[in-house]
Amino acid sequence: MSEIVNHKTWTINLYPKIKILILLILFLLTNSCIDPINLNVHYQANQLVLEGEITNSTGPQKLVLGTTSRYEQQLNPVTQAHVVIYDDAGNQEAYQETEPGTYVLAGNSVKGIPGRSYHLVISLANGKEYQTDPETMPLVNATDSAYYQFGKEKQINGYGATLVKHTVETYVNTRVPSTKNPLYLKWDVFEIYTFTQFDYQGPFHKPPPVCYVTIYSNPQDFTLYNGEKLSAGEITNEKLATKIINETFYQKHKFYVKLSSITRNAYEYWNKVSEVVNRSGTIFDVPPATVRGNIYNVKNPDETVLGYFEAALVDTTTFAIYPYQLPVPVNNPCGTTVNPACRACTTLPNSTLEVPYNY
Repeated sequence: MSEIVNHKTWTINLYPKIKILILLILFLLTNSCIDPINLNVHYQANQLVLEGEITNSTGPQKLVLGTTSRYEQQLNPVTQAHVVIYDDAGNQEAYQETEPGTYVLAGNSVKGIPGRSYHLVISLANGKEYQTDPETMPLVNATDSAYYQFGKEKQINGYGATLVKHTVETYVNTRVPSTKNPLYLKWDVFEIYTFTQFDYQGPFHKPPPVCYVTIYSNPQDFTLYNGEKLSAGEITNEKLATKIINETFYQKHKFYVKLSSITRNAYEYWNKVSEVVNRSGTIFDVPPATVRGNIYNVKNPDETVLGYFEAALVDTTTFAIYPYQLPVPVNNPCGTTVNPACRACTTLPNSTLEVPYNY
């Protein structure tokens, strides 16, 4: 039989992906048995954290560098780093820092190609140098068809009353092809919705600006598949995510199901992350061990460095939901409340005035 592992233990909506990753990483930092909740945990500071991947998708590839803070649940961005990616064909290309701690690969010399291996060399302004172990992009991926169903979820409010929330549930049907080597798969779900500024009829009656806002997937909210015991087959009606219907559905709301064919090492990394999270119980419980990735200090391999750089063969399927399809009416976010985003929608996290690709 195949192994499908769902990891959905802690969901925070409307947070940028890196901010959610910070919370995940910070409670993975202390090595000891689980202790009672202690809100004054002294986190180990100045540990380097990397989040990034190279894929076969078009467009720039992004990675984030930061260091942990001892007291704050946030990353300190690592700036002015020199980040270079190398492939096994002799090509190399430097990333460009587009904002503090965020580095983008244009893909002019190094592109994500199935079967090719990649590694990073990172030189920090303080003289430290880091590398990642080589990752080889898989040659084969499965194929997905995504769909949704409306559901309901019960919640208890602060007064002890039971509330029923309408939800959108994301499902996939997946065909796993016959391959010589087993496939290791990972699913993530992210969303993009439309937000139109308040329709202020100024003297020139210009149409109000429209923003497109991305809701990144929670890094610990994913589904894994281990194909070691099944060379081919069907995965049917697999539930990946549940989203409560809220004001983000007032206009077009699109879901993106990202299916990644990953290496065995990457699969083992994410599986260990899940085991630690599920064992710890809450973000304040101390897990039994730190999950180390594939990045290391060249001169001091014993230094603990967090995160993983992976080469993934990806395929994305989508579906869109419009207000008239919803089972419940949704309030206009710019209707009766004073929302600063209704005057400047680009103040919303992860928003842009440019129409996203495949939207």
